[in-house]
Amino acid sequence: DVQFKYSSSTYNFYFYQNDFSNPKENQYSYKLIGQDDTWSSWSTQPFASYTNLIEGNYELMVRGKTALGEPAIGSSFHFEILPPWYRTWLAFVGYFILFVCSVWALVRIQTRRLKVRQKELEEEVSKATVEIREQKDEIETLFEEVTDSIRYAKHIQNSILPSDVLIKEAFPDHFVLYQPKDIVSGDFYWSTIRNGKSYMAAVDCTGHGVPGAFMSMLGASGLNNAVNDQNIQNPGEILDALSNYAHVNLNKDRIENKVNDGMDMSLISIDSASKTLEYAGAFNPAIVVRNEELILLKGNRQSVGNSVDLGLFQTQKMKLKTGDMIYLFSDGYQDQFGGERGKKFMTKNLKQLFVRIAHMDTNKQLKVLQDSLHKWRGNFEQVDDILVIGILCK
Repeated sequence: DVQFKYSSSTYNFYFYQNDFSNPKENQYSYKLIGQDDTWSSWSTQPFASYTNLIEGNYELMVRGKTALGEPAIGSSFHFEILPPWYRTWLAFVGYFILFVCSVWALVRIQTRRLKVRQKELEEEVSKATVEIREQKDEIETLFEEVTDSIRYAKHIQNSILPSDVLIKEAFPDHFVLYQPKDIVSGDFYWSTIRNGKSYMAAVDCTGHGVPGAFMSMLGASGLNNAVNDQNIQNPGEILDALSNYAHVNLNKDRIENKVNDGMDMSLISIDSASKTLEYAGAFNPAIVVRNEELILLKGNRQSVGNSVDLGLFQTQKMKLKTGDMIYLFSDGYQDQFGGERGKKFMTKNLKQLFVRIAHMDTNKQLKVLQDSLHKWRGNFEQVDDILVIGILCK
């Protein structure tokens, strides 16, 4: 075998046949084992050129045929291309030694730097620990003050909710499931008795927590103003008045105060003498379950507080029957995540639950709703304020 030094230049291999009758028409085909997968096409070119051959063993196989197409005896040529000096075993040993020395030097340098830095960090940590402790004490004190303020705000917010005595007088057989997400709530319920009619509202203000609580104060004040001060009796007109009240008091006409805060709610009035229910809603519906059949009263697709126009909210009327169960609710129950797949409870399932429990007494209904919510929620965090009101028509 012939050995060639590694080179990136071209390797030319020349060959010929012993037939000299018409040498220019002799044809050749070749294949370089270790480089080519197939034989080259037949050609009168008596040489083969290869460039950039890497180190290794090769065999050049050549076959030929005369100008008349008669096959000639083939031939082969074995050769080896030696690796370049930087890919020899001696070079790799040198690389390894250089690598080990470099790593050793870097480790020594880095270790020295780390020791210096460690000492600096220990001093910084010691100083920062003292500062953090001081800040922690300040934050804990501030948190306690804010929490105390919010707890006191809860007492104020609770004062706007109707008393149990008032609701019992207005609706003798009822339940209220009221479960704020935070200390204070954006959901609230409102009730009063006026002109022989009993009123009940389930209100969902924008947001929850402190922002929602501010809106709830405004909402309760607006409902009292509409019903008790202006003596408005029609639920649709009451929502129109409340919308105007909220719009004006939030100064929504000012460009700098352009906010989208509002209230979604359902409001009913019941005339016990005539067993007549009147309903108006802002997005939120009311549901009546009668003999295991669900009657859905849909509200207007308009939030309270976004306009001063009148006639935005329409009033719906229906005759009630003894044993009818009326439900008002916000979106907190059906929007709660839970279950095995961590999905929302959904309005469809809440409606089915209402139909299933409507025949029970109201205390039992409240217990079933609480247990169902607890089971569904599992370890998931409560996502919103929850309000469900049930009223039995007697």
